[in-house]
Amino acid sequence: MKRLLIALLCLSAFPTSYVFAQSADALTEDLVVFARKRAESSFDVPASVTALDRNTLELLNVNNLGDLTVGIPNVSFDDIGTFKGVANFQIRGLGINASIPSIDPTVGVFIDGVYQGSNHGVLLDSFDIETIQVLKGPQGTLFGRNVTAGAVLITTGSPTDEFTSKARIAMDGIGSPGGGLNKYIQYRVGGPIADGWKGSFSAHLNRDSGWFKNDFTDDEHGMNNQESFRATLIHDYSDRTTFTFKAESSDIKSDGSAGQSHANAATQTCLGQCKDRNSFAFSNNETGIYEADTKSTTFTVNHDLDNGAITYIYGTKSIDQISMGDIDATSAKVFHAPGFLDHEQDSHELRWTGNVLENGTLTLGFFDYSSELKYHEARVLAALSANMDGGGDYNVDQQAVFASLDYNLTDNLEVSIGVRDTDEDKEASIASLNKNITAFSATAGDDWDSVLIMTRPCNVLNGGCTRDFNDKQTYSNTSSKLGAKYTIDSDRMAYISRAVGFRSGAYNLRNTNADVANYPPGPTLVEEVTTYEVGYKMSFEGGKATFAIFDTEIEDIQRELNEADANTGAVNQYLTNVGDAEVQGIEIDSVISLSDDLVLSLSAGYIDASYATVTKDISGDGTPATGPIVNATDLALELPRAAPLTWSIGLNRFGSYEGWTTNSRISLAHRDKSFYTDNNKGFINKQNVLNAGLDFTSPDGSMSIGIYGNNLTNEVRHGGDTQLSIGSYAPLMKGRVIGLEGTYNF
Repeated sequence: MKRLLIALLCLSAFPTSYVFAQSADALTEDLVVFARKRAESSFDVPASVTALDRNTLELLNVNNLGDLTVGIPNVSFDDIGTFKGVANFQIRGLGINASIPSIDPTVGVFIDGVYQGSNHGVLLDSFDIETIQVLKGPQGTLFGRNVTAGAVLITTGSPTDEFTSKARIAMDGIGSPGGGLNKYIQYRVGGPIADGWKGSFSAHLNRDSGWFKNDFTDDEHGMNNQESFRATLIHDYSDRTTFTFKAESSDIKSDGSAGQSHANAATQTCLGQCKDRNSFAFSNNETGIYEADTKSTTFTVNHDLDNGAITYIYGTKSIDQISMGDIDATSAKVFHAPGFLDHEQDSHELRWTGNVLENGTLTLGFFDYSSELKYHEARVLAALSANMDGGGDYNVDQQAVFASLDYNLTDNLEVSIGVRDTDEDKEASIASLNKNITAFSATAGDDWDSVLIMTRPCNVLNGGCTRDFNDKQTYSNTSSKLGAKYTIDSDRMAYISRAVGFRSGAYNLRNTNADVANYPPGPTLVEEVTTYEVGYKMSFEGGKATFAIFDTEIEDIQRELNEADANTGAVNQYLTNVGDAEVQGIEIDSVISLSDDLVLSLSAGYIDASYATVTKDISGDGTPATGPIVNATDLALELPRAAPLTWSIGLNRFGSYEGWTTNSRISLAHRDKSFYTDNNKGFINKQNVLNAGLDFTSPDGSMSIGIYGNNLTNEVRHGGDTQLSIGSYAPLMKGRVIGLEGTYNF
């Protein structure tokens, strides 16, 4: 690692030329974003937006959003790790910490304009990405439900008017504890195929032998095989009308999580197998599995009018998933969890954007969304010599109308007003796990794993398991936004806004509470979030910077409370409203060209998150005799995943060597320690992630080779830190990754 860093720093001695200055300038230019559902410069958007284009994403070796989990101020894109690819995103202190698929996220993800209705499968490897845009703060007016913390807009690649063909091969994992290599092959080809027609095809193949080492088996762990394909077809029907069709298929088969058991605030035992939480050591007798088949299609129509444009987007997505996890995270057979998920969604959006009243831009739209989710989860518990099976069906139907007007009162002053009216139906049929208990023989031998995953005593996906809770609710909510933007001059702009978003009532498909009559698994009360924000943006010769100050008020905050179960070795999870909270913070993001060939990027974020009122015994300090106690201890707790301080610093150097262009980069990103569980007993380590890379591009630009290193200081990161009666269940994320890559333009 030291040699790699020395090589990068030595690049400062390389000579530069005009072509490399152009590359440096590209890092400081404003990107085109769609934060207001129309193409405009990020500088012109009166909101906090972080945008990354294709070149930057390829430079950073970003394969999924999790690769950006540290580095964007006040943002984390964590994978919870219980199941592969489950997004537990947090923006400005608002997020979730659950793998229960019926819990709505606070951060909405949109791919090619299509809302992703489940947080499962969001963090799987992406490929051929054109842009990633992170919008901070409630986005309910234009983007709808479950965007109370923000939204992530992902645009995939589309064919251009010129034929292109590019291949990328990469290999990393060199020196990993398990010794397994991770290999990628990515290929993209596209261009004109007939008069008025363009097409492209992308492929992503990943073979990961396993970064981790399982101390129990003494073998590598973390195998992942993924095959993903995307086809895109664009037809320019006329000068005004364009049709775009995209279809994607992805198949994944991988090991289960690398679950670490370490001492927690309640117990130091871990069945005598406690690991150092600052190490990658773990010992699982259950390797686990994750298999997922994901398919999606998107159909888009854009029609230009004399005054504006009409856009229609239709999207579908399906996920079929099987999983098995070693939740006790030891070499003993205490708590293993098979699971099944089947999710289907489709959505329609129709909108018009055009000029009105001479100085205004108006967007009017209609949105329709439907989702059907079936989820089965089992608990195989040695303490009971029994299986617990449960889950449920969860259906959502939603219709919304929205309008947003941006009007220029003067040449410098723009005012904005937006509103979205949403009607939503939710229906849940739940089979509580403790209502479906069947005995098994703990001495049945070592066949736990194969028997448990395939032959369940009952299966929700097939209509089985006793349902003890059924409910249906209708919600009508209004999201709004008011704001003003003042353009000081061509290089400076200030804005102020007030935005409101909501999450409707939620249901718990992982219910273990036997008394559903008095303590039902839903629905919770509606959570409403209001954010006041003041921002300033500026550009200058060779650089740009943005500043934002915000105050967020959350009413009836929805949380998932964890309670260790000493009788089973498992954990009980309750979904409830816990009170009101407030988050205040500041963000700074800048890119500065120190010279024609050297670019510095700096960012920092700070938040102060606290409860204003508490209505539940979050700390769990009550007793059977006294019952729940709500007191100052609960009020003093910190919000989960709300890391107070995040910052990053990076350098990019452009140069030449023997006719080849060079690009070296180094960055350090920090995120403070944050609590994982609501009672603040489980936590996520402080992180200082050092990344670096060095790329060489041939004189004709057709080929490049590079070396990269991510998390070079080998920081130990966990997706979660669930407290069990025997220890912790803390899925490990990869540590230091060093790799080689090569790309070729045919």
